[in-house]
Amino acid sequence: MKHFEIKDIPLDDILIHNEQSHVQNDNKYIKRLASSISKMGLLQPIYVCPADEHGKYVLLTGERYFLAYKNLNRKTITAIITRKLSETEIRQVRLAEGIQGKVSLKKKNPNSGLTATNIPSPKAHWRTITKFALSFNGYEYWGSSEKCAKIANSRRDRTLAELRTCLFFEQRRWRHFGEKPDKEAMKYIRDLIEKICKKVEG
Repeated sequence: MKHFEIKDIPLDDILIHNEQSHVQNDNKYIKRLASSISKMGLLQPIYVCPADEHGKYVLLTGERYFLAYKNLNRKTITAIITRKLSETEIRQVRLAEGIQGKVSLKKKNPNSGLTATNIPSPKAHWRTITKFALSFNGYEYWGSSEKCAKIANSRRDRTLAELRTCLFFEQRRWRHFGEKPDKEAMKYIRDLIEKICKKVEG
């Protein structure tokens, strides 16, 4: 099983490629986001991977959060650090972020209204499971990316919220690796779906 490292890193150590600069001119949105962060904190982390230059990181997702932190004159930001990625993998992650940024986390399925008909089969295709995984935002539910990651990496499964947090984080984990889950991870993911079904069915 692959795990993320989560830590605060200096903003000056994060590199942004030119192809990611499409949001830098959206000053009005960045200022609103900065205001929200100053009140509520960072609910969704940025993702980075190690750069070729020692001690530096390539920004994978979360450019708006990065720019908002700069707007607030913050020195560091909480980041989830993946393994080192190739240029091809980095482009794939950015492409996935661009596509999923338009559809992810919009159609929510809260625990209170969850029924067996909303849950995919444990044998479902990864794309189908992904849609269900993203109907629950673990970052927002727990109030921080750190707590969400702690629950997911320790595989807590006592409650429905914990199970869905684990599934949500697995989707985010593998998306940011730029890969489909391996055999071991897919078995774990299917087990999560099965446990979620049992919790809902009572």
